[in-house]
Amino acid sequence: MEFGGIWNTYVELSTTAFQNGHYDVAETMLRAAYRQAPKDADGSFTRMAIVLENLAEVFVKQERYGKAERVYRRALGMQERARQRGARNAARICFKLAFLCLLNDRISMFEKWYEKAMDICKVTPDIPLEEQATHMLKLVQYLHKENKHEMGWAIYKEVLAMRQDMQPPGAAEAIVAAAKLAIPPQVQI
Repeated sequence: MEFGGIWNTYVELSTTAFQNGHYDVAETMLRAAYRQAPKDADGSFTRMAIVLENLAEVFVKQERYGKAERVYRRALGMQERARQRGARNAARICFKLAFLCLLNDRISMFEKWYEKAMDICKVTPDIPLEEQATHMLKLVQYLHKENKHEMGWAIYKEVLAMRQDMQPPGAAEAIVAAAKLAIPPQVQI
C-alpha cells in the first residue's frame, strides 16, 4: 500500500507543477511516478498508461510533439491491452493524437486517429456522449481557428447528429443556417 502512496504523491506533485507552468518539474515527477506505478489487480498497466498520457501532455505544452506522439502511442498500447476497461481511455488518447496531428499540420494522420477514436466510441457503450462530444468540439474549435472550416463543420455535423435526441425539432437546421451567415461563402457546410 505504501508503494501506491508514493505513486500518488508523484502524480499530485506533477499536477501542481503542470498547473503552475513548471513543465520540467512535472516531467521529472511523472518519470518518477512511472517507475513507481503499481500494476492493476488484473496485471494490466493502466496507471502507467495514465502517467504516460500526462507526460505526453507536458511534451505538448513544451512543443515537443514528436516525443509526445511516441509517449501517447505507448500509453495507447497499454490501454488497448487492458481490453474493455481501457477502451474509454484509448478513445481519449486517440482524440489527443488526432489533435496533436493537427498541431503538426499532418492531416492524413489526423484523419487516421480521429477515425480510430470514433471506431472505439461506436463499440464501447460506456463512453458518455458528452465526453465524446467534448473531444470532438475541441477539434472543431482548433480547425476553425486554423481556417480549416470544411473539416471543422464535418465534425460539428457529427456532433449534432449524435446529440439530436437532446435537441428540439429544427435546432440542427437553425444552427447550420446561423453558421452559414458567419462563414465565408466559399466554404461548403
